[in-house]
Amino acid sequence: MGYPTGIVYVRFVGTHAQYDRIDAATSTAIKINSFPANVHNLRFSPTSNVLLLQIGIGLLLNALSWAAESMQAANLSSITRLWFCQRPGAVSRCLDRWTSMLTVRPEKRAEARDVMSDLVRETLCRDMLGFIPLYSIVFSFGLWLGADQLGWEWLSSKRFPVPLWVAIPAIVAAANYGKDALTMRYLALHQRGAAPSVVTTLAVWLMTVVGVAAFWAQVAVCLGVVFAATGRLVAEPDAIGWRGLVASGITAVTVVAVVAIGVWAIVYRCLAAMRRDTSAAKRA
Repeated sequence: MGYPTGIVYVRFVGTHAQYDRIDAATSTAIKINSFPANVHNLRFSPTSNVLLLQIGIGLLLNALSWAAESMQAANLSSITRLWFCQRPGAVSRCLDRWTSMLTVRPEKRAEARDVMSDLVRETLCRDMLGFIPLYSIVFSFGLWLGADQLGWEWLSSKRFPVPLWVAIPAIVAAANYGKDALTMRYLALHQRGAAPSVVTTLAVWLMTVVGVAAFWAQVAVCLGVVFAATGRLVAEPDAIGWRGLVASGITAVTVVAVVAIGVWAIVYRCLAAMRRDTSAAKRA
């Protein structure tokens, strides 16, 4: 035998039938040993995918506050209040209220209305150009990870011309783009002193309900993917590498932080209630 460049040369003496049996056994052994199940499971890719999904979720949380930054800086309420208005009168009252929050001087009301419209338009542009594309990419990747690599077959089912992991983010994005476009219409009508039609307000409300429900459903699925994938990483501690350690650590720290915040919120509420009861007893 020789070992040039890592190749083993073997001279075989025997019949063809004996050679075929040995060749079949050797090929099977090579396939098994080349791709260990604990590293390259057919239904689970390298750990970098889990880490990428966690990074994407983190960016998504940051983008959520970035999209609402303009209106928050002006101390206006969330734009979702406008989206959930079901009647034209409610839309007008919401926009008038935001205008009143920017000025108390009647002669400045027209200017305040224009400023309010610009702030809402900026929020809508951030939503359309930044937040919607980002969460569409993150959710598509997360759902694909569950469908293709964790074996969640319901995400691969083709209830539409494309699999669900493609269809759901696309439907949500289309609904949110339509809602934002109609909200732009709200602002144009409000600046002219007019109100939108009942059909328009109901359409915006319906797209908002669908978009919000589907958004949080996708968040839940992506978190489920992260936890399921982390479980597989923990079950294979000898082969996860540094990326797996980082991904597992992020999941663990997040769970501990959420539990700690929840416990502290409960304790804080209990202490506040006890203080209120004590103050009421002293006054009595």
